[in-house]
Amino acid sequence: MQFIDNPYGIITSKNYSRYFMYIIAAALIVRIIWALIIEVAPVSDSNAYDVFAQNLSQHGVYGWKPDQPSAYWAVGTSAIYSIFYSVFGHSYIPIVVFNLVISILFIMLSMKISEYWFGYSVSIATGMILAFWPMQIQFTTILASELIFTTLMLLSLYLLFLRSARFGTYVLIGVVFAITAYTRPIACFSHSYLLFYY
Repeated sequence: MQFIDNPYGIITSKNYSRYFMYIIAAALIVRIIWALIIEVAPVSDSNAYDVFAQNLSQHGVYGWKPDQPSAYWAVGTSAIYSIFYSVFGHSYIPIVVFNLVISILFIMLSMKISEYWFGYSVSIATGMILAFWPMQIQFTTILASELIFTTLMLLSLYLLFLRSARFGTYVLIGVVFAITAYTRPIACFSHSYLLFYY
């Protein structure tokens, strides 16, 4: 979908892709630099995700202690981290790489959805803000559910509005919704907009 939202002709359909890639490249470089300088230091909620993931990978139990299973927090984030711990051992490097990947995916999805709803200029502005927003950069080395949750939410929106209406697409949307809910249960309520969409 193309919009005439750009009276000055700075961002057009011809140069949009180039600016899009510039922003993605800049976002990746900034986050790599951050990851090389700032190490992962789990405290507070991050420590909880770390401990839960270790217990899942080593004992198959979700909770603070291997002999005390718990369901107080959603299992999704720790379950994802436990996969990395099971394969690579207790190392934060795979999680940082994972955060880099989903950070870029988060920005790309935000830009594509912005383009669909508001046009090229807003899409580029969205990308520039997210690429250099301090908290978004800091999440590169933070064990947290926020980045995973928001990326999955955006992915569900992207699949819903920008992809063709096929059975396989709806199945995939359902899978993404389920994973999102396991990451943060609030997703069960946030997806209620579908009732109004349909």
